[in-house]
Amino acid sequence: MAKNIWDEIKDYLTPESKQEEERRKKTEQAVKESRELEDELAKLEKEYTDSLPKEEAPDLEALFPSDSGLREKAYTPPTDSEIVQAAADEVRERKIDETDKVEDKYRKQQDSLDKDRRKAEDTLSSAFDKLKALFEDYSEDAKSSAVENGTSRGSIISSQIDALERQRDEGEAQARRDFLASSEEISSELRRLEAERSKALDELNIKYASELNDRIEELKAQRQKDIEQTEKYNANIRKQQAEYDRKREESVAEYLDELEKKKEQERAKQEQYEQKYGYSGEKQENYLKRYELAYDFYTSLSPEIAADALKASPNMQHYLGYYYDKLLQILLRRAS
Repeated sequence: MAKNIWDEIKDYLTPESKQEEERRKKTEQAVKESRELEDELAKLEKEYTDSLPKEEAPDLEALFPSDSGLREKAYTPPTDSEIVQAAADEVRERKIDETDKVEDKYRKQQDSLDKDRRKAEDTLSSAFDKLKALFEDYSEDAKSSAVENGTSRGSIISSQIDALERQRDEGEAQARRDFLASSEEISSELRRLEAERSKALDELNIKYASELNDRIEELKAQRQKDIEQTEKYNANIRKQQAEYDRKREESVAEYLDELEKKKEQERAKQEQYEQKYGYSGEKQENYLKRYELAYDFYTSLSPEIAADALKASPNMQHYLGYYYDKLLQILLRRAS
């Protein structure tokens, strides 16, 4: 509203510095009061932006997969105790097989000697039986001959039987000597075989103890080799992955930069159109509502501070767009 005569008289009588101070305070108060207006304008802006088609963010993962397909090798080296167990299992199989061969060889020889011993025992028993049978046969023959020849006196027959008994006893003694000699020979052979068996088994134990130690060292060397090869492979994979990540990051940045340039070009094109033809459609309706709210507020202020209050509110230019200059010109004309 225009100043009345009394306001003009009051301004004339008030020092210029004081007038400027009062003007500044009024402007600051108007800016504070415009906060509610800004809230309303923000709501209108949100209504408009919410009504716009939602722009889908580019699927960067589909365009530039973060998974390169590279994979590190997983390797868990065996512990010392696991290596010892593995080596022992390998050696044990061969040792058992060779030990069985040694035991089988000496078992067959022992069985043969045991068979010879039983044969000797059978031979001794058979000899005793034969000698006994011969003694009995010869005794009966001697008695029969004595009766036939009329010499059946007891002393003669007894003398003949004694002679037969001596022959029998000598035969049994010889058979026993032959058996003992054969038995001792067999026992000696068995002792020799047992000594050879024990020596062969001892040599196997020494041989496989050495093989076990050698195998343990081989497995430890293989473990170290596997560790080094795995680490070398994984280091190369990590290097390739780092290079892949670097190139992917560059590609993504280039893509987003190009996308933003296209958007900026579209916005610039839209701004050029709006500068020439103004807003249109829903956008024009929304900005017009904002303008009307701002127009009502600022024209309700004192004309002398309205334009300054508008300029002192930095967000107003954003909310009003091209209507900002229109409103400012109206306010400036009212103040003149």
